[in-house]
Amino acid sequence: IPRMKFMGRVSDADLSSLLSFTKGFVFPTEYEGFGLPPLEALLSGAPVTCSDIPVMREVMPKEGVFFFHKGDVNDMIRAIDSMLLSGREQEHTSRNIEEIRERHSWFRAAKIVLKRLRYLSKEEATHDEKKEKMQRPAHLEKDEYKRRT
Repeated sequence: IPRMKFMGRVSDADLSSLLSFTKGFVFPTEYEGFGLPPLEALLSGAPVTCSDIPVMREVMPKEGVFFFHKGDVNDMIRAIDSMLLSGREQEHTSRNIEEIRERHSWFRAAKIVLKRLRYLSKEEATHDEKKEKMQRPAHLEKDEYKRRT
């Protein structure tokens, strides 16, 4: 395919450079866990075309990404053509970058995990308290039971 390069494995530094100058990033996946490669491409300012699968619709911004039906070569060609015609100077690019940084930051992920851990910790404490209450003899108060055990 003229003017198309299949790079194989590249270093992080080379990847960043390649993405910042590419005319487009195509991600024809059928099964994906998260979709980090197209997100990296968008953050580098590259236009993206990717498979229209649930995870990509969930992870990718709503605008400025060109989707194609997985397994449909003609639809993929249409999406790539649209991407190349729109070019790097899309009006959505800066909004996409901000949306990605907001939705998929390590800080946000850490806050969600911490919130969940606090919730689970509270649930565990409540469960332990109920369990302890059931185990201790009714005539012993909580502090007395803890002192004896």
